[in-house]
Amino acid sequence: VARLLIDEGRIHWQQGDPDSASARYSNAVSISQQTGDRVTLGRALTFLAQVRMYYVGSEEGNKLCRKALSLFRSTGNQQEEAYVLSIMADIRSNGDHKGAIRLYQESLALSRQAGDRSRIAGRLMDLGIQATVEGDLNLADTNLHQSLTIYRQIGERNREALQLNLLAIVRIWQGRLEEAEALSSQAIAILEPIGDAVPLAQ
Repeated sequence: VARLLIDEGRIHWQQGDPDSASARYSNAVSISQQTGDRVTLGRALTFLAQVRMYYVGSEEGNKLCRKALSLFRSTGNQQEEAYVLSIMADIRSNGDHKGAIRLYQESLALSRQAGDRSRIAGRLMDLGIQATVEGDLNLADTNLHQSLTIYRQIGERNREALQLNLLAIVRIWQGRLEEAEALSSQAIAILEPIGDAVPLAQ
């Protein structure tokens, strides 16, 4: 039941309904605490942290992440530990880019150890975004291309489109506007049949 509530919460989150998502995650936390399922409890806390970091505050998000991190470390779950670290990096990225980069790198290393290709690609994307913000466009280009290659290999089409658009942003900053337009056009061509509205609008 707790795992199902987490899945429902993720759907509500993707639909732009944070209140319903938060309610599902909170219920999943309560059930997992009652059953003693530490892995599901950690996942519920992680997703709840994502909602709280946006709608309550970064400190609340960090507090929940630290609880989840402790659970995953105690069970030796590197895959989920890496994901929690990435959420903590997301929280930190609003004002502390260097600190966020360190956490993304730590998360990336754990994902590589766990062989989690989707999250390897995700952290390379995050590092690419941070490099863009920092003005290191060559590093941004390298990270985003590596991320794009992995997403193509594992067939995550919406994420492939996201990387293409992030690369288009890098091309804009490089003054290579025709290449930027071509990359964004490729992203649109992927997203229109999928119907993924938010990245399509971007």
